[in-house]
Amino acid sequence: MGILLAIRHLETQDNREQRFSSGDRDVPILPGQHFAGNMMATLGKFRKEELVIIHTGLQRSIETAVLLMWLLGYSRKPLAVPQLRERLGGQFAGLRFSELQ
Repeated sequence: MGILLAIRHLETQDNREQRFSSGDRDVPILPGQHFAGNMMATLGKFRKEELVIIHTGLQRSIETAVLLMWLLGYSRKPLAVPQLRERLGGQFAGLRFSELQ
């Protein structure tokens, strides 16, 4: 039996500004971020050959996956699975949460 660990992308400017950032907004992560120590400790319990790193194809997801791969010493190619993207926000994408209420 396999184990699925889902890791959300690191913080983006949209997150910081409390904007609705959906699958149709391709924003990068903010520089200088790191993963929580307890998450890295959990991932460290797995052998690298047991891990499969996937991303949605969006910049924030790819950048998070690449950083995670570097930290883990993971050398296999990550898998792109665009079907895991957030729903499209349409006219709401990029608006602040306060503007949506």
